[in-house]
Amino acid sequence: MPGNEPQRGAVGYNVFYARSKDQGQTWTNASGASSFSKEEELKQNQGLPNPSYPSEFLVKKVDTYGRTCVGQLSKGQAVVLHGSLSAVVFSRWTGDKWVSTHIADSAPLSIAMEVLSTDQIVVYVNSVKFDGITEYVSSNAGET
Repeated sequence: MPGNEPQRGAVGYNVFYARSKDQGQTWTNASGASSFSKEEELKQNQGLPNPSYPSEFLVKKVDTYGRTCVGQLSKGQAVVLHGSLSAVVFSRWTGDKWVSTHIADSAPLSIAMEVLSTDQIVVYVNSVKFDGITEYVSSNAGET
C-alpha cells in the first residue's frame, strides 16, 4: 500500500440500511415504510458510474472505506458508524430521517462502536494518521 492511501478494493459507495424482525424473511428500511422479501431481494438500480439501491434504504451518500458498524438504541432506533476516504461518520435514525455527524477528519484504518443499554455510545477510531486509537463518547444517544 503506497503511503497512507487506502487500497482500492476496500472502497464502497454509499451506506444503506435494512432490518429484519423475522429471521431474514422480510426486510424493511428504518421507517418501516418500504420492504422486500428474502425471495425478491433488494434490487440494484443500475446507475452509472456505480449501481445503487433504492433511496428509501439510503443512510448516507458517500464513498465508504473500511468497516461499517451498526447498532440499536434502547428504543429501537438504528445507529450506523462508517468510514469514508476523509472522515469517520456517525449516523442515527431520528424516527423521520437519518442525521449524520463527522466524528474524525481522516480515513480510518479501523473503527468500532459499542452501544450501551443507557444509550451511551462509545466509538473507537484508529486513523490513517497513525496517531493512536481515539475514543469518542456520546452520553445522549448520539445527539452530540
